[in-house]
Order: sequence, then structure tokens, then C-alpha cells
Amino acid sequence: MGFINSSYDPEKSHNTWDIQLFGKTPDQNRAGNIKLEPPYWPSLTQTIIPYIPSILFFPNFLFEFPERIYLNPDLNDEVSNFYRVLLQDLLDSLENGTNVEAHILERAKSGSANDKRNLDGLLLEMSREVSSAIFSAWDKMFHQKMTRKRVVISCQQDESKGFFINFQLEDNGGFYEIRERSLGFRWFFVFLLLTHYRASRKHGPSEVLFLFDEPASNLHQTAQQQLLRSFEALSQGCHIIYTTHSHHMINPCWLESTFVVKNEGLDYGKDAMEYSAKKTNISVTKYRQFVTKHPDQTNYFKPILDVLEYRPSSLENVPNVVMTEGKTDYYLLSLLAKSIGEESGIYFLPGGGAGSLDCPIQLYLAWVRTFVVLLDADGEGEKQRSRYIDKFGVILTDRVFLLSEVLNDSNIRVGESLLTAGERLSIQQQAYSAEPKYKKVIFHRAVQEILMAGATVTLSESSTERVRKLIEAFREQLSKQEGKKVSNH
Repeated sequence: MGFINSSYDPEKSHNTWDIQLFGKTPDQNRAGNIKLEPPYWPSLTQTIIPYIPSILFFPNFLFEFPERIYLNPDLNDEVSNFYRVLLQDLLDSLENGTNVEAHILERAKSGSANDKRNLDGLLLEMSREVSSAIFSAWDKMFHQKMTRKRVVISCQQDESKGFFINFQLEDNGGFYEIRERSLGFRWFFVFLLLTHYRASRKHGPSEVLFLFDEPASNLHQTAQQQLLRSFEALSQGCHIIYTTHSHHMINPCWLESTFVVKNEGLDYGKDAMEYSAKKTNISVTKYRQFVTKHPDQTNYFKPILDVLEYRPSSLENVPNVVMTEGKTDYYLLSLLAKSIGEESGIYFLPGGGAGSLDCPIQLYLAWVRTFVVLLDADGEGEKQRSRYIDKFGVILTDRVFLLSEVLNDSNIRVGESLLTAGERLSIQQQAYSAEPKYKKVIFHRAVQEILMAGATVTLSESSTERVRKLIEAFREQLSKQEGKKVSNH
């Protein structure tokens, strides 16, 4: 990449690709490195090129849809040059053999009534095609029917720059520029145009790779989640690579193909003012590999943790709960209950530590709701049980339990001890196969990922029996409390 006076110079920039080919040529007795020179280099490129996808990168400026797409290819207008290709993709989708220069620009320049009539007919056909594609996709994605709206495409003349194409939205009898609509609609409109028509381009490689940098970073939460779902649908016919800092744009099922981008030259433990751009050193590592090597550097994959560490936010929607010390027990018990088919009717509420459940206990007592508190059978668990009973009184004596007491087994003190050592390692490797040794932090992260991906784990008969006994004890205790409420009324 070349620069002059700190400005990027495309004339001095080049992309260099290097490849090492290992094999045996007809004049070699044994396999080895093959020199990439004639006749092998042309043969290699002819073989590889059909497998290289069309790479489509969308700079941020493209998502501010222009009022005017100029049709004259001689103009040095980067935006118009890009969208002029998109117009051709739109014409190709009509399957009528038309092109931008001959059937739009030349007809616009012509003064004949016949050319004007043909141009108006083509623009009307384009308008109907875009309206159908945009609004049917909007309805499917957002479940909102956009009635009495249509996209209108017109060709007009600018005395200084020549003819241009204009997209407008007809809404309740009025005409509006696309840029005058909401941010969410503008982004969706451009996204649909770019992906729908460029992905189905007729003259080009069959495989398409879309590159997005921070897509929909200005959209609200719901719109980002809808966009993520549209990525899932789009990826059925092409490939997508995108960067994001938003947890709304994370799909836990895609973690196998997720990478962590890290600036090795930036030390988060030091003052950011000490950082110099000259220290920049960007590394890209597979998510699971990064987590295995750097389990404590969570700031680099915080958007993923924000998704994995989701917890219920509305207690009133969870009528009968088992309160756990924290998120690790919440995820582990949820996964184990699901894996043995016992999740029905059991809801776990995660706290922030053994001593953090005062607030939910107060709420549930005030709401006269049914709950059980489960604590680890360690010194802190025993201390907090005594404190809760002292604070709230005898009403908690049959609601707060230590794990070992519920199972009547002094060896089962914490959630992980419900499983054998082999099962813990097996669960960890279900998500992190490259890590040969059990590590508690990675194990609990694996539990979260497996649960969020909708998968289950396989347990031995003894572990299944322990988990089932624990769930049955919860149900029995919750049922007793429900019975007491009925008798008191």
C-alpha cells in the first residue's frame, strides 16, 4: 500500500499473493515444492480461479443512498460508479436483455416519443421489481405490512452532469427521497438492494462473499437482531464476513467461525494515552483458540459474553424459581436439566454470588411467590444461609438449602461435582476440542455455549440420577409451598 504526504495513493498500491505448491511434476521423481512458473502457474490459476468467490465489500458511504445515480460512466463519481453496476444487476433480474447504457441512457438522450415510451415502460418495470423485493422482505423480516407504498424509479437530467436515476418512495400520495425515511428503513433498503441483486448477478462467479464493516451500527436493538436473522437467510446462498462490537449481532451458533481481532500493541492495563499508532500489530485468532489461550482477556470478546451471559430480566415472568448463587450454576443446572429431559416447569434465577440474593428474596416474599434458594455446600454457602434466615426469619427455614443436603451426599458440594471428572472434560471439549485438560473457566464457558446453541450433553447413569434427584427435590419443595398457599387462603 502506497502513501504520498500521508495520503493514500492507489497508483502505488498493489495486492501481492503468495502460494507454495507442493506436489510432483511430470519431470520429477519425487514430490516437492513446485516452482510457480510456466507451464505450471497458468495451469494452476486456471484451476483455482473458478473456485474464488466474487468478493463484495461495502464501504460505509454506500448506506447513505444517493439522490442521484449519474449514468455517464466518464464522471469521476465513486458512488454513482458503484450504483450504476447495481442498476445493471437490477436490469439483469428482469431477464429482458436490457442494459444501462443502451436502454436507459441512450433512450433518455433520444428525443423520439417511441424511445421515451420504452424508457418509461422499463423504469416502471424496474420500480415494480424493487417494490416487490423490498416490501415482501420487510414484511417477512419485521412482520409489518407496508401498504400503499411503492418505490418509484425515474430518469431525469442535470444540466451540468447529464442524466441520472432517482429512487423515491411513494407514501400516501406523496413522494419522498429515500434519505428522508427513517434510519432503519434507509439501511434496510440499501442492504436489500446490495445483497438481493448483487448476489444473484448473472455474469460473474457463482460464489459470492459479502464483507461488512460494523453493519447496522446505528440501528436500534430490534433492527440489529432482525438484520442478524437476515444474515442467516442470506448465508444460505452466499458467504458473509462482518465485524461487530454489538452483542445484538452475535449468533451463538456461529462461534465456530468467529474470530477475535486483537491489537497486540495495545495494553488495556495501561493508560491509553501512552499508546502510539506505530505500535499497532493486529492479530486474528479463532474464537475458541483465543479463549483457551487467554481465558481472562474477556474484553476482547465481550460482545460474545454479553450474549452468552444473558439472564432473565423480568422476574414476574418466572413464577416459581430456584435461585442459584450465580450464572455458572444457572447455566450448568439449566443444561443438565435439559439434557435429561427434566427442564419442564423448572426455572433458575441466577444471582451475583452466594450473598447477593437479598433483593429477589424480598421481591418473591412480597409477591407471595414460590421459590427455593440453592447454595454451595462450602463455608460461604453456610454463612449466607444463616444470614438469610436471620434477616428474613423462619419463613426461609424450608426454602434455603445447601447442595449436599438436597442430595444427602457430602461429596456433592458444588454444581460441577454433579458430574464425573471425565464428563466435565467431555463437556468442555464439546465446545473446545483443542483443550486437552479440564479448566474450570473454559468448562463453564463451554456450558454456556452449548446451552445457547440449543444442544445437550450426554451423562452417565449415575450423574443422570443425581441431576434427576435434584430436580425432583426442587419440584417437591415448590409443590409443598404452593400447597401451603392454597390452605392459607
